[in-house]
Amino acid sequence: MKKSIFVCVVLVLMAFVLVSCKREAQASSTPVAANNEVAESATSTVEEVPEKEADDISRALSMPSHEGMVELRGNDVALEFDDVRLTRDELLILLQQLNAIPSQNETLAAVSARVNGLTSVQQQAVRRVLYALVRQQLLLRAARASGTVFTEADRQRFAELWRSQNPDGDFAEYLSQLPLKATTPLTISRDDQMVLYAWSECQVRDLAVPEELVQQALSQIRQIEQAFGQQVETDRKEFEELADNADLYTDEGFAKLAAEYSDGVEADNGGVLGELLTRSEIAAANFDQPFTTPVGETSSLIETPTSLRYIRVLEEIPGTMPGEPPKLKVAQILYGKRALDDLPSEALIRQNLLYTLQNNYFNELVRGKLAEQFHFRCPLLPDLLDEKKLEQNALDPESAEIPNATDIDE
Repeated sequence: MKKSIFVCVVLVLMAFVLVSCKREAQASSTPVAANNEVAESATSTVEEVPEKEADDISRALSMPSHEGMVELRGNDVALEFDDVRLTRDELLILLQQLNAIPSQNETLAAVSARVNGLTSVQQQAVRRVLYALVRQQLLLRAARASGTVFTEADRQRFAELWRSQNPDGDFAEYLSQLPLKATTPLTISRDDQMVLYAWSECQVRDLAVPEELVQQALSQIRQIEQAFGQQVETDRKEFEELADNADLYTDEGFAKLAAEYSDGVEADNGGVLGELLTRSEIAAANFDQPFTTPVGETSSLIETPTSLRYIRVLEEIPGTMPGEPPKLKVAQILYGKRALDDLPSEALIRQNLLYTLQNNYFNELVRGKLAEQFHFRCPLLPDLLDEKKLEQNALDPESAEIPNATDIDE
């Protein structure tokens, strides 16, 4: 039967249990202008738009005119903290060099409202990456102010952590790619990164995940498993009961049932497969179960380790060569057996909850004490450190990588 909405709900619940959401900025080699020019086509009528893009364009037209970004002149201050002061043009050019501004479908770009020459999608990317860069810089300044020194023991722990997150990577090669010296106001050097790691580890060393949160997450997992199992049994029973439906035994009725119940990609075509098959080929597809259903009839329920299916033989096409077996035009109603894979283990749950606590700690530190201490101001995105925005752009340790000097396009 068609994949039920329930399965989608299960996936959403799993995402909530895992807690952290993955974010990453798309790399782009397409230059983005750092001036106020807006494509003339932004206000013109778009003609001959491919049908597959119509919905995307409709959504783009309904989006707000900006994502919290303020229109600035090129030489207006866009970001400043401590000894860093960047104009709008300087900041956007730097982000472009760091591949932090993604390219966008030309048709969508033409109808998207722009601020500072950026579409809504690009503004979102700028917000995401700029927050990561600013957070890193403010935390680094706090680490330096504390007098933190990166020791050999720190280096070994950092190496172990990195290898656990990158089992197929080469740590020495990773270190060699880190710049010895920061080459932009928003990137850091190899030594800076090590100092930041050592300081950060000390800051969150005493944070612990409340056992109550772990048990709540485990309880959610058990509920998901139980509900999923019940739904699978219900779906299977419903599929098996199709054998009692008279429509299963006529061409027209079979097509109607396939459209309603089949998981196969051919469901919308009445279940008719896109190629002719011999009986031996059908048998092989069903784990070598003999297939003897006559033309004009529907098979009994066929079960394999991965699926349940009914097959209706619509037509037999004689072979064109001597000894060539005839081929069958068939339709099927397919039920793919569900399996609930990749549920997080208790260890992974604890790890994700701990990360969330640590991430929240640093976000709060950046938004409060450090922003004030280092006189943070961002006229380009005044709400860059807003708590709600931080929740939407939470950094994931595996996927929210911060660009460094080695990413710069010359």
